[in-house]
Amino acid sequence: MLKKEDIEKMTFVLTENGRETKFEFNKELWDKETLERMKRKEGKKKMIEQIDSTLFIISYFDGKRHSSIPIKEVTTKLITMYAIPTGPMEMTAYRKE
Repeated sequence: MLKKEDIEKMTFVLTENGRETKFEFNKELWDKETLERMKRKEGKKKMIEQIDSTLFIISYFDGKRHSSIPIKEVTTKLITMYAIPTGPMEMTAYRKE
């Protein structure tokens, strides 16, 4: 498995039901204008965190932990995550160059 620091430098794209979701890590996802308009210092951010030997994609909203998705597998080409109980059992996002 890749190191957390290496994964955080990559961008992955999940395509589901014709909609793309980009996974970029340690980066504020809202632009400065949106933050000012919403009167917030922080908007949305995704980070990789490790608990024991499991890596998680953690979504933060307004500086607070919002959701956690465990990572099943990650390579230089893809990231496979265990899915939310209401959806498919796994989701795979592919690396965007």
